[in-house]
Amino acid sequence: MRLRVLLLAFAALAVPFVQAETAMDITAEPHHRLLLENERVRVFAFTLPLGERAYVKQEHNALMVSLNDCHMVMWSEGQSEVETFLIKQGDLRFSFVGPPHGFRNDENQECRAVIVEFLDPAVSTFGYDTVSGTWDYAIKGVTTPVDSKTKFLGGFPLSGGNVAFAQLLPGDSFPPPDKNIAELLVPVTDVDLKTKGDSHIRKASGEAQWMGTGRQSDLNNKGDGPARFVMVQLQAPASK
Repeated sequence: MRLRVLLLAFAALAVPFVQAETAMDITAEPHHRLLLENERVRVFAFTLPLGERAYVKQEHNALMVSLNDCHMVMWSEGQSEVETFLIKQGDLRFSFVGPPHGFRNDENQECRAVIVEFLDPAVSTFGYDTVSGTWDYAIKGVTTPVDSKTKFLGGFPLSGGNVAFAQLLPGDSFPPPDKNIAELLVPVTDVDLKTKGDSHIRKASGEAQWMGTGRQSDLNNKGDGPARFVMVQLQAPASK
């Protein structure tokens, strides 16, 4: 009995001390790369290779736009790192400012996404639900279409804007927003979009572009295949 107790004691001493992981600011976390920044948004490219992890502070409401199919373990501070999520190309996930969150890639290919941070805390999914007649938090994400051979327009509203997902076949178009709406284009696939006046927007997957306000004509898909992109549309902030 005494020998057993001693063995258990030595086993306890042999267990390494596990220090709590420190979350990093997104600007310093090596898997995030700043693409653009202005007074409305910060946009980051996120690439997580096989076998690597990221643990990030979340100081702003944010939208994650997935650029490829992958499996990724995701958790928030205090949660177990056990749940794996299947993420499809074009999936949108809105998350609120709060505790740090982590990502780990245990699968067979890297995971790529674009992270859009909203610098105005009023931009969220909180709004009025016309069905229930109450104010509540709307859907936090949207799944993209299964059929790659049809036009698709979807998304969800924001307080202070809208998140639109578009899948355009060659020749299809995406309408302009209401007046004074600023737009951020996030290509999910490579896109070749044409506006009235022969102005072209040619961007590779993940190359975000701030378009500002004033678009008055349709965006037409001039590519040879389906064009998938996310358009974040933001109203002018309320005057203080």
